[in-house]
Amino acid sequence: MIATEDVAHLSARNRIPAELLEIQGSGRERLLHVKLQPGLEASVELTRQAVVDLELSPGRKVFLICKSTALTLWS
Repeated sequence: MIATEDVAHLSARNRIPAELLEIQGSGRERLLHVKLQPGLEASVELTRQAVVDLELSPGRKVFLICKSTALTLWS
């Protein structure tokens, strides 16, 4: 999940500030690449409509919101 501002009082305790680097994809799905800190990046899948509704574009500051059980790590 992505938010454009920090949101408190959620059951998802992991709220990670990030910068949106790139948006890829066509059709209904988008793959967003974000920078969490120097040398650490993540990818997030969103619908095209969510990207439009949140007015997301590269350079935008966002917050990744997730439950630790919903994460998949690749090395």
